Amino acid sequence: LQLQLQLRRCVWMSETFLALSKPVLSPSGNHFKTTNTADFVILLCHLPAHSRIDSTSTSTSTSTSTSTIMMEIHSTEPYTAVMEDTKNEYETDNETDESPLLEQSDAESGLVEDISLRQSHNDYFYRVHLYVCKHRIEIAIWTLLVIATVVVIVALTVDPSRSLSPEDRACSVYCEGPLLEAVASYSLFPDSKTFVDMPMLSRYFKFDTYPPKRYVAQQLIVNNNNNNEISWIPTDFPSMPPFSKHIRNTTLREWIKTVHNVWKELGRRSNATVALEPERHSLLSLPYPYIIPGGRFREMYYWDTFWVVRGLLRSGMITTAQNMLRNFYSLIDRYGFVPNGCRVYYLTRSQPPLLSEMKFFSSRKIAHEKLPGNISVLMEAFPYLRKEYQYWNTSSNNKLVFIGAGSTQAWLSRYYADTFSPRPESFREDEAIANEAGFDQQQQKTFFQNIATGAETGWDFSSRWLQIPHDLSSIRTAQIIPVELNCIMYRFEKNLANISRAVKLPTFANQLDFSASQRARAMNLFMFNDTSSQYNDLLLDDTSQIVDRVSPASFMPLWAGIVPESLHQRVVDSFVRSSLLQVAALDTTLDKSQQQWDSPNAWAPLQWFIAYGLETIKTKESVKLANSIKCHWLETTLEGFNKTGHIFEKYDAFVIGKRGGGGEYEPQIGFGWTNGVILDFASDLAETYDNICNSSM
Repeated sequence: LQLQLQLRRCVWMSETFLALSKPVLSPSGNHFKTTNTADFVILLCHLPAHSRIDSTSTSTSTSTSTSTIMMEIHSTEPYTAVMEDTKNEYETDNETDESPLLEQSDAESGLVEDISLRQSHNDYFYRVHLYVCKHRIEIAIWTLLVIATVVVIVALTVDPSRSLSPEDRACSVYCEGPLLEAVASYSLFPDSKTFVDMPMLSRYFKFDTYPPKRYVAQQLIVNNNNNNEISWIPTDFPSMPPFSKHIRNTTLREWIKTVHNVWKELGRRSNATVALEPERHSLLSLPYPYIIPGGRFREMYYWDTFWVVRGLLRSGMITTAQNMLRNFYSLIDRYGFVPNGCRVYYLTRSQPPLLSEMKFFSSRKIAHEKLPGNISVLMEAFPYLRKEYQYWNTSSNNKLVFIGAGSTQAWLSRYYADTFSPRPESFREDEAIANEAGFDQQQQKTFFQNIATGAETGWDFSSRWLQIPHDLSSIRTAQIIPVELNCIMYRFEKNLANISRAVKLPTFANQLDFSASQRARAMNLFMFNDTSSQYNDLLLDDTSQIVDRVSPASFMPLWAGIVPESLHQRVVDSFVRSSLLQVAALDTTLDKSQQQWDSPNAWAPLQWFIAYGLETIKTKESVKLANSIKCHWLETTLEGFNKTGHIFEKYDAFVIGKRGGGGEYEPQIGFGWTNGVILDFASDLAETYDNICNSSM
């Protein structure tokens, strides 16, 4: 029994030595060499060599296949005094130890003496081990204390924002957080966009809780100068558009001169601090000056720029137009896509991808003007267009969705914003709708994501996206596969295929052509309604058509070139029956929901898409309808300017010259895309305005 107890103690000590004591001194200052725990027990406890100690009987936690462990003394001097003291202490204790021994037979007495000898050696090494371990633990504790102190000092002195990108640092103020919530809660500004467009007074600041209203007001009101941008007059601005010399109608010529001069009012360039201290601004820095839409929209916007660029090219301002496209290349290079607008709070979404259309029109204009470098212009654009196409044509960001099965399976596109928070530029409005609807936390996230997705469409907002036409809280944009986006993506694929051939990449061009053909096939199969002869949006859940939402989007496949020739007349007849074309302009929908992308508002982009879509199929009736839309738009914008002295973002489709209304903000003036469409239409009708417009109106 005594032997077994002693053996167990030796095993425990041996494992402790192996695990914790490196190096461990021997009395002679030499080293121990052992191959496993069993061998070490024999060595440490001075058991006879013939003792049968199996590793499985001594330790279940130590493998017999452990590698050789060398515990060697590199310097014995620091330990000499400790060993002598320990040895003396041991001898003193051993002399006074009078513990009784068990009675033993003569055969066992020799073994007991041997055990006693081994015990003395064991106690000696055990005391040395404890002394060494004690000091090692103290060193470890002090080391941990020093490390903890350093961590605390670093945490208190180092700016946590240093590891963030400039956009992330800016977004911590403009996109989320207590300060943004406080500004919205206090209703300091009538328009939520005012605050998020203001530059910061300092590089970076952060609030963990709501700041007091007085503090916020003092800090923000005094800084309400919005000096992110500086007015800029384009250097290539001519006195008159080149096509104006062909305009025979004097009134139209003077009107076009007025519209042309507005470019000087809308020119901007970024303040130098936007590039030097980007964390202080919500505005994204751009390498070239640009034209803004106007009003509250003081930055470049994606799909607005399509019509701005067309207008600039009609005005003969090719350099300004090309540089605006290069601004988009810069954004794609940095972020992989073109944001909704050039603000950090727009980086969660894009807008209808019309960059390839801008590039193609500008290249044709360069070719028409016989200017050098047309192929180089396409080569410059190609890598950025390809990168943007990858952004839109992938399921990883939820913009590409799979529908159908078997021979009817296909990929189509949808809008999808990467956020589940209120839109910073409409924070107060989004929060109010969610609270009024009584949404729980998950429902709020779904609502915020859908309303941001609605903003990505450019149609923000329309009954097209609402389950209940007059209830914005029922918005479901991310669950809809829209007609117009897939029309634009079809054109994107065809344009990029043509550019790919121009830069000698025929294989990629063929792939794009195939993708475009598959998209067109799916749209004609799933979206075309044989009863109404128009194209309808789809619900993602079951790919069923949304049949009660008539809009110009239903006829945009004419512009894209998706409608088979056999269906041309049916689609034109359907457009005529739709009641969208009114006395002043083309209506947006048939629903008067009080949303701005519904009736009675008329928008420049929709006039443009349908006019050129009807013109494309070149039937007598379709061309006449196209000219009617152009003439109505020129007339209503001119009448509106004569009455108010302004060019508006939107107009009333039922009253000539009346500005539009509804939506989240007051009607804006300027206005970029309105100007562009006016110049586009006037250029087409320069020589025939009197004959065509007098007969079509």
